[in-house]
Amino acid sequence: MNTLISDNWLRKDLRPFAVLASLFISLYTILLPDSPNDDAYIYIRTAEIVLDQGIGAAFEHYSWATYSILIAALGSIGIDLFLAAHIINAAFYALLVYVFLSIVREITNDEMINALAVLCVLLYPELNELRYLIIRDVGYWTFSLLAIYLFMRYLDTARWQTAVAYTLSFLFAATMRPEALIYMLLLPLTLFLLQVQSRNTLLVRIYSVVCALGIAALLILGMVGVNIISLFASFVASYVPFLQTLINPDPAEEALIASVLFGEYAGGYSDEYIVAFFATGLLAILFGNVFNAIGWPYFLLLIAGVWRRMLLIPRTYFVVLLWIVILNLLILFVFLFVTRYLTSRYAMLMSLVLLAFVPVILAEMLRRVSDARKQLLRNSLVVLFVYCTVDAFISFGDSKDYVFEAADWITANTTVSTTLITNNHAIAYKSGRVEEYDYIPRYIGRDQIAESQRGDIIALEWSVEMEGAFRFGVTNGQIELLQTFADEDNNRVEIYRRL
Repeated sequence: MNTLISDNWLRKDLRPFAVLASLFISLYTILLPDSPNDDAYIYIRTAEIVLDQGIGAAFEHYSWATYSILIAALGSIGIDLFLAAHIINAAFYALLVYVFLSIVREITNDEMINALAVLCVLLYPELNELRYLIIRDVGYWTFSLLAIYLFMRYLDTARWQTAVAYTLSFLFAATMRPEALIYMLLLPLTLFLLQVQSRNTLLVRIYSVVCALGIAALLILGMVGVNIISLFASFVASYVPFLQTLINPDPAEEALIASVLFGEYAGGYSDEYIVAFFATGLLAILFGNVFNAIGWPYFLLLIAGVWRRMLLIPRTYFVVLLWIVILNLLILFVFLFVTRYLTSRYAMLMSLVLLAFVPVILAEMLRRVSDARKQLLRNSLVVLFVYCTVDAFISFGDSKDYVFEAADWITANTTVSTTLITNNHAIAYKSGRVEEYDYIPRYIGRDQIAESQRGDIIALEWSVEMEGAFRFGVTNGQIELLQTFADEDNNRVEIYRRL
């Protein structure tokens, strides 16, 4: 056997087996759940509103309610809403795996590359770590990848039906994350970079479909009671504070930042360079974010593949995928420059596109290596995939049982009418003492303590930033400590009562 996988398996279409494997991986994450992420609670609360008040009210509560509507649809038949969310994500991940492998098969018919692609996507650490989270991003990645695949097919077939499917896929992805609209509008521009026949015809056809279906989508949303103008205004309003700070920065704040960065004396001469300083630092953050999203093993393989010119794929597909990478990088940098924060989830679509190159590089490595070193390379690949498996499916994080213990204590020791103030979503939800458990502040300070009423309970997941406020409250007799819950090292949740 000259390969890692037997020839009989190589000749099979492995996509159905990969989909089943993805479903089993999702089942594993459902049976061994982690504590819900903070974002999960906004989706669950919105799903409850869908069931109680309807779709219109859900969109008024949360602009991106499509994901919650799907959760509510499963919840309407009696399934727990958290479980319903994981089931929906399992379906999204299964489709994502199938579409990813379809993109690789579109790039090349090489059986070894297709087999390696199965291992790469199923054992992709960052993607599998995100399986534990309840996030709408999964639908965005899945249907954006599907649209990319359909665009690649459109370049081959030039069929109206494919253009329609491309547009519908991106429109559905846009109900999860709005940046899908950017890809939908700009991806066809790659035709100007390609040597294809009837370029103008292809452009006119696909943009005609995009415009027609976009208008139809707006009309349908209006008919079901979704206020598009209100949604757009809500979306813009969430970024207005960031833009105001960016366009009209506070001079006193700028002077303070310059003093901290450059020193009291040099700060007076260097404040005009703060923007350039920040932009350079943001580029470093962007690089770190992309590195984390791809993961160091795949990142190093990509660097090696580019350096040794191993990306042997048709130019048409290379340009399409590279254009997606460039667009994602631009979106990430603009978002980072405006908001000053970024998570690896936002780079996941780009990472999945880049991941399609990895099996191509691995197969080319196997072909180029000498017979004497071939076994060493195979062993290295085994080590690589074992590492990815451990990184993907074995958690080394600390247990958060203390959060649920705190919630249980509050339930047992307070009445339903007790006002609970907390900075932890899980405590707010599990205790049943906070109706709007999806709107929980990260920080509780002296103002919240001063505004609380006698007998109110304050459950605090500890952070250094809040230490001063709560020590001040204790020493001034405003609050008293009732209970603490700790992990192996420190107190992590403290419960106070307002005096």
